[in-house]
Amino acid sequence: MLRALIVDNFVQFRSTQILNFEEGPNFIVGANSTGKTALFELTRRCLSRKRNPKISSVPDGSKAAFAICKFELSKTLAKTIKEVITTNDSPVDPGSTSSADSDGVGQTSRFLYSGSVVLKDKLFKLVTVYGHIFISRKNLKDNFFDQTQQSIEVWSSKTPSSHAEQLSDLAKRFEDLGDLRENHQDNVTEASNNFIEVIKKFEKLSSENQESDVTIEDILLRLEEVIVVTFPVRGHGPLQWNQNPEMGKENAGYGTYKDVSDGAVILQALLDSPDVDHKEAKETFDQITISNRFEFKKVRRSPNELNEYRHQHEIDVKENGVSFPFMKVPEGILEALHFSLLLAHKKYQTICLEEPGRGMHPPMVQRMRNLLLRKQKQKTLIVISHKPSMIDFWAFDRLFISRNDSSDNTPNHTVRRFDDSAIRRHQEETFKQMLFSSSVLFVEGPIDQVVLGAVFDEILGERGSVFDEILGEIDGKRTDILRLLAETNIVMIGSSTSYNPYKRLSDKISERFRHCFIFDKDSVFISKPETPLHKMKDSRKMIIRACLGCPGGNEMEQLLDSNVTVTENGASQQMKLKEYLSLSQDGPPSDDVIRTILRKCYLPKQGDAYEMKDKHIPITFDLEGRNPTSMDTYLDRQIFIWKTGNIEDVIVKGLIETRTDDGKESDIGLNLLRKIVKTTDGNMMGGGQTDQKCKDPLKKGLMTIDRSTSRELARLLIKVGEIKRLLKFWLRSSTVSTVLYSRIKS
Repeated sequence: MLRALIVDNFVQFRSTQILNFEEGPNFIVGANSTGKTALFELTRRCLSRKRNPKISSVPDGSKAAFAICKFELSKTLAKTIKEVITTNDSPVDPGSTSSADSDGVGQTSRFLYSGSVVLKDKLFKLVTVYGHIFISRKNLKDNFFDQTQQSIEVWSSKTPSSHAEQLSDLAKRFEDLGDLRENHQDNVTEASNNFIEVIKKFEKLSSENQESDVTIEDILLRLEEVIVVTFPVRGHGPLQWNQNPEMGKENAGYGTYKDVSDGAVILQALLDSPDVDHKEAKETFDQITISNRFEFKKVRRSPNELNEYRHQHEIDVKENGVSFPFMKVPEGILEALHFSLLLAHKKYQTICLEEPGRGMHPPMVQRMRNLLLRKQKQKTLIVISHKPSMIDFWAFDRLFISRNDSSDNTPNHTVRRFDDSAIRRHQEETFKQMLFSSSVLFVEGPIDQVVLGAVFDEILGERGSVFDEILGEIDGKRTDILRLLAETNIVMIGSSTSYNPYKRLSDKISERFRHCFIFDKDSVFISKPETPLHKMKDSRKMIIRACLGCPGGNEMEQLLDSNVTVTENGASQQMKLKEYLSLSQDGPPSDDVIRTILRKCYLPKQGDAYEMKDKHIPITFDLEGRNPTSMDTYLDRQIFIWKTGNIEDVIVKGLIETRTDDGKESDIGLNLLRKIVKTTDGNMMGGGQTDQKCKDPLKKGLMTIDRSTSRELARLLIKVGEIKRLLKFWLRSSTVSTVLYSRIKS
C-alpha cells in the first residue's frame, strides 16, 4: 500500500511536499491547475519505466528534482520481491533489520522506497528494499524516448562494488527522505539536502556494472501488479456536437459502437477477470446506482472482426434485458462500474482514482463516498475530486488541499493535509463551500448574501461607463477584476460571533486563501442614541409601513403624532415628531417629506462617537476614517464594516438619494423601495395588519424579492458609495488583486 509521496521541483511543486496516506480512503481536493493530477503522474513516475517512460517537467533547472514513494508491502508481495532480488551468491538477510515472521519476511523490511531524481542532465531511478539499493542513471541529452538507443548504467548493492559505502549512505538518505512526516517540516530541508549531496557523487562516476536494469524493473513490475492509477484521457475525447460534418454517415466521425468497446480498456480487463470478486462488485454497483437495469458482459467477436479490432471482445450491454448501445450508457453508470470492479479486485492494494464521480448525480456520489468511508479496509485509496458531495465530516481527517500559492504569475503548487481539529460538525456545509471556492466573502445574514450576489451579477454584466464609475480608472486588465468577482462565493455565517472559528478555518485551508468578513456596525461598536424614535418599540417597522405603505392608511398619522425626546445643548424636551421635523402641511406627505423621515428617523445617526464592544472581533480603529491608518487595519484583519449601519440601511440611504444623470433628485429609488415592501398584489407585507413576526417589512421584502426587482435594485446599488467602498476593499484585501488595487485611482 502507498504510504507516502514526497515531491520537490517537479511540475509546479517548487518546494518539498509531503503526503502521508492512511489505510482506507484519502481525499485530495482543490481548484483546477493546482497539481492534483500531477500527484498521480509523479506516483506513476516512481513505478516501472516500461509503462511510464516519460519524465515530468522540472520548473527550476538549477536545482535537483525528486519524487519518492514509500510502499508498505503485504506478506505475499514482500515474499515475491524477496525472491526476485535473492541470488545464490548474495542472499538477503531479512532478520538484519528486524525480527522475521514465520514466512521469513521481517516487519521493517516490508517497506519499499522507489523514486525518480533529475539532476542537471541526468535521470536517476532508485529502489531500496531489504537493505539493498538499486540505482540506474540515464543521460537526458540522449534520445530519451527511444528505449533502444538509451545507455543504461546500473549500480546495485547486490553485487560487489567499490562504491558500497556511498551506496549504503545513499540508501539511508533516500529512506530518510521517504520517511518524512507532514508535521516534521523542520526536517525537510536537512533531509533533502543530505540526499542531494550524496546522489551528486554518482553524477560523474562511471558505472562498474554495465548491464540492463532488469532487476530494478522486475521489482517495480511486481509492485505494479498491486497498484492502479486511473486518469482521464484528455484532448480528443468522447464529446461530440451536431456541427460534425461526418454526422449521419456510417461511422459518424467517431467510429462505430464496437470501436468504443475497444477503447474501454478497464472493462475489457476486469469484466471477466478471475482476480475480481464479481459478487462484491455487483453489490457495490447496485448500491451506488440503486438500479439493476444495466448488465454488462464481454462477447467474443466474429472471426471476420478479430483482425479489425484491438480486443477479441466487445462490451455487450442490456437495459432491462434489452440490448442497449454501449456508447449511449450514461457516464455516471460507467464510472460506477469502473469503481466497483477496481475496489472488488483481490490484488489491488493501492487504488488512485481521479474524478470517480464524473457524470454522477450528487446522491450517487454520496453513496460512493459512504462505501469508501465505511467499507474499504486493507487498501489505500486516493481520490481526487471537485465535487463537494464526495466530502463529508468523516472525511476531513483524511483530506488534502491543493492550491496555487503563487504571489505573482508563476505557478507554485502546494498540497497540505487539512487539520480537522479546527472544524465542528455544524460547520460542515459552510466549510465545503469554502473548500471548493477560490474567494469567499463571509456575511452575517441572508439579506447580505442575496443583495450582494445580485450586485456582483450586475457588475459582471455591465460594461463601459458604469464599470469605470464603480472601480475608477484601472491601468491593469479588467478581465482580472471581473474574474475575482465571478469566482467569489458569498457565504452566510449567522453572526459576527462566528468570526474567530471561520477565520481559523480559512487559515487552515491556506495562508493565501482569499476571504473577507462583512459585519454590521452594531456587531463591533456601541454608539450613542441614533434616532429620535430609538426608544419606541418596533419604530423601524412603523416607519417603513408609514412611509412606504399603501395610500389611505393611518400609519403616517400615528407616526407623526408620536412623542419623541430631543436633546439639544444638554437639555431634553418632549415634542411631537411632526413638530421635530418642522412639518406643517396636512394630508398625505410628499416624497420629500418621506425622504426626510427616513433620513432622520430610520437611518442611524452618522458622526457619533463610537465605543468598542469588548468582544470577539479584534478591531481597534475609528470607524469614520478619522485615523488615516484605519483602512490598513481593516485590511490587516480582513474585516469590512458597514459605516451606514447594515445592508438594509445601505439600501434605504442609497435609494432615497438616487439622482438623475444631471444631478437632480429622482423618485426612482423611493418607488423601488415601495415596490420591495409590497407583495405582488399591491398590498403591504402582512396585508396592512401588524406583523409581530416581521420586525422590519423591508427585510421580508428583500427576502422575497423577484428576479426582475432584484436586478432593478442592483443597478441602483452599484452606484452607491458604500457599495463602491466594499468593492474596492474586497479588491484590495484579496491577495490576487493587491497589485491591481494599487493601480486604482480612488
